[in-house]
This record gives sequence, structure tokens and C-alpha cells, in this order.
Amino acid sequence: MVEIGATTIGSSLIGTADLTTIDRVVCWCVGASTLLWGAILKKIPLAPFEKFSEKFNLEDTEGGYLN
Repeated sequence: MVEIGATTIGSSLIGTADLTTIDRVVCWCVGASTLLWGAILKKIPLAPFEKFSEKFNLEDTEGGYLN
């Protein structure tokens, strides 16, 4: 998606313009950062969140918070 705007057909198909070098670097860095955040978030233990989910059950339709 980042590189397709540089071509005539690609830019007319998806309606984008060519990006500058700095714009491309920013796009690739933002995309790579999502991979890093995913790896970091997988390391967080689930125990604190289990206590929260016991108190607030958002999937319960009877007597829960969705009514």
C-alpha cells in the first residue's frame, strides 16, 4: 500500500498520491511498531485482568452492563 501510490495505475485505483521518502519511512516505522507492541503485550501476565473480568462481565446479557 505504501509503494502503490507511486505508480499511475495504483494511484488511480486506490486514490492515493506518491509519498516522499520521509513519509515512507514514517509509514514503515509505524507498521513495524505494531509488531513490537504485539510482542510486548503478549508478555503481560493475565492475572490482574482476570480479577477485573470477574467483577465486570461485559458478555453477560442478563443482569450485566449491556442491559
